[in-house]
Amino acid sequence: MLEFLNKVVDSFKSSEKELNRERLFAYITEAASQRVRPIMMTSCSTIAGLLPIMFITGIGSEIMTRVAAPMIGGLVSSSILTLIVIPTVFYIWKRHVLIEE
Repeated sequence: MLEFLNKVVDSFKSSEKELNRERLFAYITEAASQRVRPIMMTSCSTIAGLLPIMFITGIGSEIMTRVAAPMIGGLVSSSILTLIVIPTVFYIWKRHVLIEE
């Protein structure tokens, strides 16, 4: 995600257009939207593989459930962090660095 966001900021710096918040927001939104599908496909496929482990019964199921539950929670929280929090913080940071110089 950060690689895509940095490429957008580099193109934003080199553009001949006026630097403003709306254009920076549009560029960052475009870069972040390009990463939604790969991140969601990776997370969802791994979660789909771990869900059967959460609901199995039998010998050793207690241990496997305790292993799978934090992994699913971590995948959900890291997806939220990557798709929402990182672009938001990146926008706030670059807005102060680029526009308010």
